[in-house]
Amino acid sequence: MVISEQKPIEEILEYLKDAKKVIITGCGECATVCKVGGEDEVEEMKTILEDEGLEVIGTKVLSTSCNLLLDKKELKEFKKELKEIDAILCMACGDGAQTV
Repeated sequence: MVISEQKPIEEILEYLKDAKKVIITGCGECATVCKVGGEDEVEEMKTILEDEGLEVIGTKVLSTSCNLLLDKKELKEFKKELKEIDAILCMACGDGAQTV
């Protein structure tokens, strides 16, 4: 299992400084166990980003962010939205973020 740690919120906001519309994804495996990317953490991040003026188009905790085939299947529900957003905030390990 990978041990995940959330970046400081200031760093996350800096990455998103040019974004207006975002989708947030979490991971149902390591990030959930480490309490940095499960349902609760994704919802908390949604609130933080909305308070900062970003529009969160959707959220999804993927079964396992590092599985490309599952990600494609699970993100199909956002097919239209993916064309409209400026960024995806992936709350997962580095492998999961690269895969998403």
